[in-house]
Amino acid sequence: MEKIRANIPEKYLENRDTIEGRLILAFWKQPELLDEYKLNPKDDLVNEDSRLLYNLAVKMYESGIIEFDLVSVETYLEKYPQLLAEINENGGVKELIRSANTINTVNIENYYDDLLKANYLIDLYFTQKQLVSDFDKMKNMTDSLCVADYVEHLVGECASSKIMKKVEVNELYISDQLLDEIIQGELIETISFGEYAPKLNDIVFGLPLGMTFMVSAPSGNGKSNFITSMMIYPAIKQGEIVTLISNELGYKQYLIMLITMVLTRELDYYKITRDKILKAKLTAEDIEKLKEAQAFINNNYKGGIKFINYNSSDIDIVIRNMKKYARLGSRVVVYDTMKSPNSANERAWADIIEASKLLTYTCQETNQALILSYQIAMHASTKRFLTGADLSQGKQIKEMITNHIIFRYLKPDEYSGERYDVKPYRWKREETSGKTYKEYFKTDPDKRYIVVYVEKTRNGEDGKHLLYRFDGHHATYTELGYCTVVPD
Repeated sequence: MEKIRANIPEKYLENRDTIEGRLILAFWKQPELLDEYKLNPKDDLVNEDSRLLYNLAVKMYESGIIEFDLVSVETYLEKYPQLLAEINENGGVKELIRSANTINTVNIENYYDDLLKANYLIDLYFTQKQLVSDFDKMKNMTDSLCVADYVEHLVGECASSKIMKKVEVNELYISDQLLDEIIQGELIETISFGEYAPKLNDIVFGLPLGMTFMVSAPSGNGKSNFITSMMIYPAIKQGEIVTLISNELGYKQYLIMLITMVLTRELDYYKITRDKILKAKLTAEDIEKLKEAQAFINNNYKGGIKFINYNSSDIDIVIRNMKKYARLGSRVVVYDTMKSPNSANERAWADIIEASKLLTYTCQETNQALILSYQIAMHASTKRFLTGADLSQGKQIKEMITNHIIFRYLKPDEYSGERYDVKPYRWKREETSGKTYKEYFKTDPDKRYIVVYVEKTRNGEDGKHLLYRFDGHHATYTELGYCTVVPD
């Protein structure tokens, strides 16, 4: 129902200018909040200035403006001189932006809830008036239960859209379109990384949109490397935009990894290693190949990764960037590395769990595949059989995620012929009988391997160990098959 100020008693409008103003200015300071906190200007706002500024913010945001600075706003308003004149009558664009910058958007939930509460009270006022006008109607109802139901219906109508703002309700029904999605395997959209890890991709169903995938390992075992090689690279190769949020490695470290991947995977050139790039020990042939890699990346992967580096564990920053780049087409988010905002706090585990909930809810809301890297506790780093119980600080974090893998380097006593030989194998099928059998193979003592344990998946069968050969010189992995880890 449209709220007309003249029809509302003054006591219901107490602090109304502040309530609406804080929320509108928060939208101007951080426009991506418009995606989450939606309003119907006629129903939710009373002041005409608030309606005008909200509608303008929505139109600018929908046009692709994601930061409301003086130049972008005034340039946009050149097409609407009358609107610009109205804003100038109230201090102008510069004053508007200055005021917006004084707002603390961390409190957006409180600002929004204050508006919901104020609107709920106004709606109850009009409901009360309707009940008075319907007195004769209720008097003629069959019994007291009918009257009670009618009153409950009216009160519920004015509350439901306000209080249930984050609740999604679906009724059980399979439409023809939904059935077709099931038949075509499109019920849950996923991004495959099967080109480089077909077995693992098949077990966990790739990177499902709206779900969280966690990759854990002891410190120094290459979590960033593995995610970049096996998940980020195949994603950008398929044309996806990846938002990479890192609080550990810098942009140039990731860039070196990507260059060596392009050189080996796309150009079949293995003479350039990460060490040679870092120390600039390059031959004339190497330099020519580097130029080829440069051209390949610029022509095929330009803009494929939005790299964000920040020295903080503030989850609000992560969520803000998830929403911002989701609007710009990013469907994969990597947060490297998931940490507590205050790891020294004895309740750091609680912070981690709460942060994981917020991140999971955000990836569901934005329909992005979220990849988290996480560290195994120091005391468990020597174990052979790692599980979710060995996660640092927040063991319960895995309850919020869809897929969880843990990996570590293969230990010297786990190579072929050693005491704890993992006995790697591949599944083969006999041509005549069609029966499957294990074909065992041996590890090379001169090569390095990692063991990947599928600790949890809601999309397939967990509890499996896979073996990969690691080429540290070129930051790549090769999926070899399965293995059997001897329990500690």
